[in-house]
Amino acid sequence: MAVKRKHQFLMVAVSCLAGFIAVETGIRFFSRTDADGNRYFRNLRLKPYHLPVERSRKLIREYQGAQAGARLIYDPVLGWKPQPGVGGFNGHGFFSSTPDPGPNPVAGRVRIALFGGSFTAGGADQGWWKVVDSQVNAQGLKAEILNFGVGGYAIDQAYLRWKQQGAGFHPQIVIYGFSSCFCYDDLNFLRMIKDPSSGIPFAKPRFTLDSKNELQLLNVPTPKPEDVTAFVAGLEKWPLLPYEYFFDPSDYRASPWRKILLFSLIEAKINAIKPRYVRPSAHDKAVTSLFVDPSLEPARLAVEILKQFKKEVEDSGGIFLMVHLPSVPDLAWLRDKKTLPFASLLDSMQKIAPVIQPESRMFETMGGREFSSFFNDGHYREELNDAVGKTVASFLIEHFDSNGRPIQPALNAQADQKPAH
Repeated sequence: MAVKRKHQFLMVAVSCLAGFIAVETGIRFFSRTDADGNRYFRNLRLKPYHLPVERSRKLIREYQGAQAGARLIYDPVLGWKPQPGVGGFNGHGFFSSTPDPGPNPVAGRVRIALFGGSFTAGGADQGWWKVVDSQVNAQGLKAEILNFGVGGYAIDQAYLRWKQQGAGFHPQIVIYGFSSCFCYDDLNFLRMIKDPSSGIPFAKPRFTLDSKNELQLLNVPTPKPEDVTAFVAGLEKWPLLPYEYFFDPSDYRASPWRKILLFSLIEAKINAIKPRYVRPSAHDKAVTSLFVDPSLEPARLAVEILKQFKKEVEDSGGIFLMVHLPSVPDLAWLRDKKTLPFASLLDSMQKIAPVIQPESRMFETMGGREFSSFFNDGHYREELNDAVGKTVASFLIEHFDSNGRPIQPALNAQADQKPAH
């Protein structure tokens, strides 16, 4: 009996070993490795990571070789910005309802300026900004729209673009398009560290909060294109690296068990299913943080930047508003939980300025159908842009007269619809 049991154990061990070898071989066969040595299995990047030195070299080379036609170009303060006259951008480097707006509003028209990331930017002939333009003008609020939204921009870059360019166009109304992911983007320097698949090779600035809770700007000027590759290669020696939220040295550290791809894949799978709103904390602390907590850095920094943004808009004689632009996970959470996971952050934002919330109209538009049919690469298709644009336009028509002056009672109440479906 003992011999038989030993034989059975040996057979099980051999079978397990054969299965393990088959799985490991399969992972190696179906995975791919990029020029930097990063290995991917489908859409999962396996640890240990490698700094994107070769990828940055490739992207910078492509940028320098076709700079005249690049939609985004290097900027020492913003990191990157649209190139004037390319890709539908006007001669000033933004989208607008009038082709060549001057520094002051057109007589008889309200100048409305939009700031934000790709959810705000849209395109020269598409996006919710186009819906706002058509709707408000059709309903008696004669307006011109200046869209300063830029793909990849966090809250900090949107605010800095206001300072650098937007303020000089003297808009009467400024609307910031807020998406929850921007809170994390505020904590990032190098986009390729946060998003290795990014086609944006430039580094960005970021703010920190000092002991007095005042904003301090870091990494300005940002590295020049010709210096980016060396910057990435020497990143681990960079004095500001502790402020790069998405760089964790342990992710780049080789270990014996990570040489076994099955174990690396399991690790990647576990990381992929972690709740979206739980991320490692800054400064490489071995804890997790929720940015929905108003006491922690992501939310605190977002709130302080938005406060300063609003102050400067009002100092220039304008009115500051915000619109919430939910992502697929945000809408799914709202549908299932009947609230947003960052409701406390939105409450804090409402204390700064009205936040227009188009979620109700978006749910009505989707009518219970799958979200995927309304998004393209994570961004709104025409139907959702229409829903957002009509919600923003309705708010403007309701709260402003034909001269762009707020109608009393002014904008102290919460903006438009509550986030429910």
